[in-house]
Amino acid sequence: MGKSISSIILACIITFASLPPLLLLAAPGDAIAFPDPNFEAAVRKAISKPTGAIAKGDVDSILELDVNGSDITDLTGIEYFTCLTRLNCSANQLDTLDLSKNTALIELVCYKSQIASLNISTFCGSPGAKKPLMSQS
Repeated sequence: MGKSISSIILACIITFASLPPLLLLAAPGDAIAFPDPNFEAAVRKAISKPTGAIAKGDVDSILELDVNGSDITDLTGIEYFTCLTRLNCSANQLDTLDLSKNTALIELVCYKSQIASLNISTFCGSPGAKKPLMSQS
């Protein structure tokens, strides 16, 4: 009888040990998809999370994000940075930038960008918002 209990316990330990750590997994509706791998890499660096799913909770408290010169073409996922107050996305290959969901944003720096479509509708109305710092050169 002792041997069969030991076998069951050992089987459970082996089974659970082979599963990925549950703390690294985001809930199915909580994981953020970053289409641009360079943006995802910059986010991972900012939150010190080299692997695993990136959850909304991982980024929603970030106040400042500097992705200057990161060779990013798409900032999809930036909408989950709900506390973001400062964004520097200068020197990237962005042609579209939608910051309409980033209602806490008060400073935007995006020099040396090729932005043709910019949505900063909530940014412009934020109390204390500074004039966006942008240049097409």
